[in-house]
Amino acid sequence: MLRTYTAIEHPITKLHSILEYLICEVWCKASPHNVCSDLLDVDFKELYDQLDWLKNDTDTIFEKCRPLTHIERQSIIDAFSLNNKIEQLCNGTHIPIELELLPDVVKVEMKGLLESFYTRLLDIKKVPGEKLDYYNLLVKENKFNTCPVCGLANIETPDSKYIEDYDHFFSKAKYPFLAVNFKNLVPTCDKCNKKHKGTKQPLDKNGKAYFPFQSDRAAIEISIKLKKIDFDEDEKLSEKPTINFTGDADKNETWNWLFNIEERYIGEFKRYAFSWMRTLKKEIEFCTTHSAEEYIDFKIENYKCDEYDEMKFLKIALLQEIKAKPEWMAVYN
Repeated sequence: MLRTYTAIEHPITKLHSILEYLICEVWCKASPHNVCSDLLDVDFKELYDQLDWLKNDTDTIFEKCRPLTHIERQSIIDAFSLNNKIEQLCNGTHIPIELELLPDVVKVEMKGLLESFYTRLLDIKKVPGEKLDYYNLLVKENKFNTCPVCGLANIETPDSKYIEDYDHFFSKAKYPFLAVNFKNLVPTCDKCNKKHKGTKQPLDKNGKAYFPFQSDRAAIEISIKLKKIDFDEDEKLSEKPTINFTGDADKNETWNWLFNIEERYIGEFKRYAFSWMRTLKKEIEFCTTHSAEEYIDFKIENYKCDEYDEMKFLKIALLQEIKAKPEWMAVYN
């Protein structure tokens, strides 16, 4: 990811704790000697008593769990614990337990209900907090105006009545225990979520990925290399630029693969380079008190103040490449 979120405290995140209790302390404790409703968490019990579909599915799974062996129960608990260590999974220090390795009750019954926790339960007003309220606070806290994955598309502001897509970084279909873990729910633009990532999984490339909520991660710097600058009849850059990223090479590779980042950045460079360079030339001609080098340095520093708005992080890379080419600077001087 180009940027990562800093997580926030919010009532909506409690739903994941309720789910953990349901799996580990209710379903995995099912026996011939107890009753499902007697074991339920107080907050979940309120929903359970009011929603017939939730009650029926919860009870059905409880009955299916009665015959489970101690080893099968422990495998479910271990999988829930391990698969929710998302940062360790992204760093490659833990390997997730795949759904296919778990008892049939998880694959057949639990999976469907856990997915419903996201698709149905989160939209019910009785659930603590709301998705919109959480989204607006998250974006406000992180001061994001553009998609943190690509930096190309604007996203809904904290004052909006709408939210961006919640991308299940690890899909709820393959990792249902993460269905309502808000460290796995990443607000992204529609293009990143639906058109580029789709069904691709973060660890399928090389086993490493950027954890979307790693608040202390160093910023990724982008550089561009151009051998020459030629424009076609439509005033689009003819040459295909080379893009380089600082940071963890394996995680950059996964980020690029998941969201087609390099291809999209090259497309934006080719589309807008002529306009950016024409504007730069006119600004330098207008500014008679400073040299071209001084003005470009000023532009770079000014862009860095809000470099993730209006694709300024890409404009900075282009300005740095122009400044590194004496023959190009001669044109501006």
